[in-house]
Amino acid sequence: MNPIPYQDAVPLELRQQLQSTWSNAMFSRRAVAVRDTVTQSWVLLGCVLRPERSASMPPAAQCFAYEDALLSVDWMTAAECEAFLDSLVTGVVRLAGTVIAINRSPGCESQRVAIQNSWMDEPGVVFTLRPRIQPNPYFRRLLLRGAPYYPDPYEAARDWLRLREYHRETDARKGHFMVLLPETRAFIKSFEWRNEQELALEVIGPAAQSSQLFAKGAYWCGHGIDQFEVPVQGSTAVVNLPQDVQRLELFLLGADGTVFEHHLERIGDPGATRFLGGRRAGESHRVHHALREGEGVRIEFKEFVDLPKHREPVKDKDKLHQVLRTVAAFANTEGGTLFIGISDDCRVVGVDEFARVWTQAPLEQALEAYAGALRTRIRDAMQAPLAVSTSSIGVDDRVVLALDVPRSPSPVSLKSDGRLYERRGASNIAVPPAEWRRRWPSTP
Repeated sequence: MNPIPYQDAVPLELRQQLQSTWSNAMFSRRAVAVRDTVTQSWVLLGCVLRPERSASMPPAAQCFAYEDALLSVDWMTAAECEAFLDSLVTGVVRLAGTVIAINRSPGCESQRVAIQNSWMDEPGVVFTLRPRIQPNPYFRRLLLRGAPYYPDPYEAARDWLRLREYHRETDARKGHFMVLLPETRAFIKSFEWRNEQELALEVIGPAAQSSQLFAKGAYWCGHGIDQFEVPVQGSTAVVNLPQDVQRLELFLLGADGTVFEHHLERIGDPGATRFLGGRRAGESHRVHHALREGEGVRIEFKEFVDLPKHREPVKDKDKLHQVLRTVAAFANTEGGTLFIGISDDCRVVGVDEFARVWTQAPLEQALEAYAGALRTRIRDAMQAPLAVSTSSIGVDDRVVLALDVPRSPSPVSLKSDGRLYERRGASNIAVPPAEWRRRWPSTP
């Protein structure tokens, strides 16, 4: 095996972090080694080094030696981590006294990861040294008195290496050395939706106090792309995002171009919508407030609203017709919100399953299609244009559809109904024609 040049063993960025940011930290080194089914030699299934912030006094090292597998954990200083990584150029490493053969590719890859990643529970950077050949471990049970039991080595690696995600034999990180360094210089600690469009990000860390930072990126609505760049003022950056955003890419950027954090989100990707998914959760207070207030001048509940086919007439007793009258009454009074997915007795039942069955599509697509169809039916039913909006709100593992109706400066009526409605209490009341001119002087 040809020696790897010194500068390729540990990249400069990792070396600098070990010598500065993490110089006083203790690192845990967790490793899983197995016998290769072909060579019969000990090979590495995985090794993870990470700083342990809470380890003022690190626990004692542990090693469990099974017949064909080895689990070990010990503790190292940052300087010892650097020396260990440099030593990998020799092609041999000792774990708990056992010689492990290393046949690694030259160089070291680095990857900056967002908070939702396969390695750790926070944003940061991952350094990876890859093997030339992946190991072929036995699928024997790890059964030994006084040691943890695992059905096979991959189950052991998933638990022992403590990666956020591990996909057993299909995981591509077999044989890798991984150094996981959480971002500490500047990162997004928390966020809140101040309203339906303003996303407020709280940024903390030494770099946030000492230099100017920016939240920069782009969002997509349909096929269009819009860019943004807003400064972090104090500890907060406010990004304006339309309600129909389908994709978001966001960087926490220093004035010199340093990337501290990066997020890429797409509606419909399970577990991958930290900010966009949080918009629904952030609006849940609207629903809880409405539940406390109950139905009234500005609030109406509907458990579900079936939408007849487009050419089918809307009957007077249909739920859709009731919704259309409520929309007109809201517009003619103070405006208001109709919450779909809440029963008359104020139980959150959600529109999730109803929308999914109605469209036969995945949840996010189903909700958008259902909301769009509802807006279209309202638009087509009104005599005058009315700018209603819809938003999906997550409440207790359910989704409620909020239909927001503004107050109209001119009277609003249905094309199929010559009456004008107004909201009185929780009811829609037809206004007698004699009162029309008094209520709306411009009415012909």
